[in-house]
Amino acid sequence: MNMGSDRRYQEILDSSGLFNPSWLRIDQKDCAPLPAPEGVDSSTLACLARGFAAIRCFSVLTGSVRKVDPDDIRVEVSPPTAIERLPQRIAELGDDALIAAPDLSAAVVTDSLGYVLVAGTEQFMASVVPNVEWAREDFEHYAGHSLKKSPRKLLEVALRYAPRRRSWRTLSEIPAGSATSENIRLLEIVSQGDIEREYFARQWFETSRRALREKDSPSRAMQHLLDLVSQELENRYPIESTLQEEAGMPGEELKNFARYILTELHKL
Repeated sequence: MNMGSDRRYQEILDSSGLFNPSWLRIDQKDCAPLPAPEGVDSSTLACLARGFAAIRCFSVLTGSVRKVDPDDIRVEVSPPTAIERLPQRIAELGDDALIAAPDLSAAVVTDSLGYVLVAGTEQFMASVVPNVEWAREDFEHYAGHSLKKSPRKLLEVALRYAPRRRSWRTLSEIPAGSATSENIRLLEIVSQGDIEREYFARQWFETSRRALREKDSPSRAMQHLLDLVSQELENRYPIESTLQEEAGMPGEELKNFARYILTELHKL
């Protein structure tokens, strides 16, 4: 692979233009493919800018990626480009490009076949893709239903970066003993009015933090409903206010809200 004078880029890509597994292992980088049927759009650009800002990277190295034969690529690397100029730079490079932090802690590959690959340290990825497993699942669906001319390449990318854990899409898939199962139990209890508001709120947030620590895997739809509970508690039943009042049983509004969430969860 010929990458000009800066041969560090051989660390990032393999001969097929995908990320080199040995580079991903450095600093335990994570990776996700993103659909890009119309190229890199403004939403994806905003996510990339957030990611590079999170690792205090204010300029990036860029290069056009060209296939020189079936088993090799060439990346023509250019001098650093300020993040503010990244949209213009991508337009100049065309649909096949490599973008990387100068210290190689994060990189992005854009491909004219309809995808973008993002990889980097935990801090970078958390700002670009809030949930890597969801992103991988979404791309898997996209690759399987794409009308692009080269679906085989999209399927190859989807297989290379397949979800490592499948999301829990229904209540029956939630493992017993998980933090998410405990939050479902709390909802069932509060829906019957058998728990004090303060205790429910404290237990809910404590268990939600545990779910993050233990990397629970609710689906996007399930997590949305659980987030609605957190928002309701924060907005209408803050812990601070319950401390100033006598601890009491939940009112009808809270019980009805819990019943509504449980009904929606059972529909999944």
